Amino acid sequence: MNEFDDKWQAAAEAARSVSQSPIPEIPLGFSGRVVALSQELESAMPSWFSAFERYLLRMTAGVGLAVLVAGAVQLNEFMAPPSLLPTVENIVVERFPLL
Repeated sequence: MNEFDDKWQAAAEAARSVSQSPIPEIPLGFSGRVVALSQELESAMPSWFSAFERYLLRMTAGVGLAVLVAGAVQLNEFMAPPSLLPTVENIVVERFPLL
């Protein structure tokens, strides 16, 4: 702990001995240039939607394609002729007539 205090005291003494220099003045027109530059960059930067528009459209197209494929598979199964194999319900009714 004493070692830290010694280092702290030496750093504080060095900081006190430094002369304070005046803060330099901001050049005239500096704030105007900063505001103009920020507005220029803001207008050049795309908005959130336009930045992600192509990704959103790709995702929407992918989901639409998946829905169409799933609908086609479902319609194909729906339009298929019924199987000639008996279903589970028919087998149970034939085996257990009391049900």
